[in-house]
Amino acid sequence: MPEMLKQEVGTILKPQLIGQSLVMTQLFNAMAMIARRQPSTLIEGETGTGKELVARQLHELSERAEKPFVPVDCATIPKELAESELFGHEAGAFTGAKGRRIGYFEEAQEGTVFLDEVSQIPRELQPKLLRVLQERQMRRLGSNKLIPVDVWVIAATNRKLEEIAAKAEFPRDLMYRLNVVKLAIAPLRERKDDIPLLVEHFLREQDVSFTSEAMRALQDYNWPGNVRELQNVVISCATFLEEGQSEIGLQELPRALRVFHSEATRDILPTIPPEGINLVEMLAKVEERYVRAALMQANFDRHEASRLLGIECDWLMRRMEEFHIGVRR
Repeated sequence: MPEMLKQEVGTILKPQLIGQSLVMTQLFNAMAMIARRQPSTLIEGETGTGKELVARQLHELSERAEKPFVPVDCATIPKELAESELFGHEAGAFTGAKGRRIGYFEEAQEGTVFLDEVSQIPRELQPKLLRVLQERQMRRLGSNKLIPVDVWVIAATNRKLEEIAAKAEFPRDLMYRLNVVKLAIAPLRERKDDIPLLVEHFLREQDVSFTSEAMRALQDYNWPGNVRELQNVVISCATFLEEGQSEIGLQELPRALRVFHSEATRDILPTIPPEGINLVEMLAKVEERYVRAALMQANFDRHEASRLLGIECDWLMRRMEEFHIGVRR
């Protein structure tokens, strides 16, 4: 990467996107290259990994930095107002439209529009969004006038868009338009070496630190809520410290982290009581714990949980029935 881009990445990314792990270094390098040309970009990552942070930093690295960055939460756009929200409307376009409204795309002209959770965009709006991406023109609702669209479209999703499209739950042609280049953000459990840096960043304005044992506990944990969950835990621990206390120890951590750490550091060879154990029951309990953990980590996506466990989905379904575990749909 050219030296100037390295300086730009260092200057802009360090305050928010923290990490020196290999996956983060690769992410930073990819962002610098993408920002130079601004192709339609899809960011994939679990909840809490910082998809909007990445989108904002892409915008800041690009030549559009002085223009608007407009975030759009596709999951919360009311279906009946979706077209108006994105592309605007003229007075009288529908009942209650008393004046002209500028939509998100027009608001972002010459800048960047960020379509967060794009997989949840209302179905009725999908073909209209595709047309705008293809033609680089749009109409306000209630108008016949074509308006040129000059925006960088960055989309994000916590699901794999290709898998959704394969199930006919998202249009393939729209997926291809959004996914010219893809950025995948690694979950925190895959870059645990970055946790001390993140903790230091979250505590940067406080004279507080974690003990070495507490830090090990933070690094042992799998963080299903990713960086957002880590930030909440760090801030909560610092908030409830006794007056005059400057170190956060193991006892100050949430119970779930203490239990996880205790189990992770337990001796490999267990002690068997004199009366013996029921190995079948013991193994069933261990199996159930791993099934539940995988489902939680995968946000109850059965296919992802099966992948995490290295098993077939049918096998997982049988175990879920046996353990009376339901799945959110």
